[in-house]
Amino acid sequence: MGSNVKRALLSAQRHIEDILTYVSAAAVAAMMVITIADVIVRYLTPTNVPGSYEYVSLLFVLVIYLGLAYAQRENSHIAIDALYSRLPRRYRKLLQLFQLGTFLVFAAALTWYTAAVTWDNYVFGDTILGAISVVTWPSRLTISIGFLFLSFRFLIQLMNLIILDKLIEEEAPTTLVEES
Repeated sequence: MGSNVKRALLSAQRHIEDILTYVSAAAVAAMMVITIADVIVRYLTPTNVPGSYEYVSLLFVLVIYLGLAYAQRENSHIAIDALYSRLPRRYRKLLQLFQLGTFLVFAAALTWYTAAVTWDNYVFGDTILGAISVVTWPSRLTISIGFLFLSFRFLIQLMNLIILDKLIEEEAPTTLVEES
């Protein structure tokens, strides 16, 4: 693959990760607005905002899954490295090869599975039954999208490790294969 094409694809991955993170943050804001509106309505009337619980529940999925690839890119996941940091570099590299390879396969399998479940939910018209009927497939689709871009991120980091011999912790977020 030509270096210009590779650079464009990797740049697109970064931009999409950023956009997904902004959508995740917007979902948090929407959850807050819905919850505040529900509290105010409950305070002023004997009822609540119909569907508020259902929508907040479905928005929570966006918050969780759309930021996964960005967090992986920024090496922001929770890590306990008491033992890992003491290992020689070659063992850390082998551990990362195993970790990234395993996680790539796992995330790709989850992408496929969640996409299939999303399609089934779309076809069958799955809804959450509550005060109002709320379709679930758009929220489920965000799970597939989150895992898809997490898979791409694992692949990029695996390529960096194999081709450039760069461990994740040795990479500044802006100096991955994307910049070379």
